[in-house]
Amino acid sequence: MLNKLIAPACALAALSISSTALAGEDPASEPADVAVESATEGAAQVASSEPVTLENEVAAAPGETMARIGHGGRLSLGAARTLAGLTGINVRYYLTDHFHLGLNLGVATFSYREPDLINDAVDCGTNEQGNTCTKTTRTVAYIGSSLEGVYWVLGKPAGNWPFQADFGIGGRLGFQHYVNNTDIGNNLDDPLTFTAEVPLILQLNLGENFSIAPEFGAAFRWNVGTRLTDVSATPPDPGDSNPGFSDPNGRIPAADMSGPGFGFEINDHIGVFGGASLNYAF
Repeated sequence: MLNKLIAPACALAALSISSTALAGEDPASEPADVAVESATEGAAQVASSEPVTLENEVAAAPGETMARIGHGGRLSLGAARTLAGLTGINVRYYLTDHFHLGLNLGVATFSYREPDLINDAVDCGTNEQGNTCTKTTRTVAYIGSSLEGVYWVLGKPAGNWPFQADFGIGGRLGFQHYVNNTDIGNNLDDPLTFTAEVPLILQLNLGENFSIAPEFGAAFRWNVGTRLTDVSATPPDPGDSNPGFSDPNGRIPAADMSGPGFGFEINDHIGVFGGASLNYAF
């Protein structure tokens, strides 16, 4: 009876071992293979991981600070109001993060028809609107421009916010000219002023592209010509009537400012700042 039970069990065991051998699997070796694979993956992770240093620990910290915002090698375009009163387009090129060269330019023009009282005085003197009165086109224009150079001291970013305040000091040389104010020649009657400025600028960078920069400082003005007359000249010289461009805030009486001369202002403006600019850096 016992032999009859053992014989089928041995046959079943032999059949199971044969099936495993035919499939190419070794049950006893499976745990060892898994252990080797886990060890290999662990070694690969150790080999590929970077050493932990103070630098990458700080970089990975949640309170990391942004790098300083610089504009070296970039072009900036915007609008500006200078200390001398010029309002126009402002173009800057940053040679380095700490220095830029710029141009300010403002232009205006206006044209209208008027009677030609010089060449047709009779007909135009009788009826300026008549068809016999010769008409001419008169164009007046304003142009103001200045070149600037500014040295920048870069501030620090506001933590991990994209804000940074910079301080700049520099200089500007420019002019403002009102063309064709009158038709009288040789008396410097058209307003013409040469200017020099020493701006102190506080620039707030809002991200890497946009900035707003209020400024204060000193402005120097020179209205070319002379007010002195020379009655002994032939014909007598009444002097020049170049009115220039007066103090933009009217602190000095217009009668004193309206004419050739030289003067300067040190932040003589309404409010704290005398000028400002808005720029976008490409």
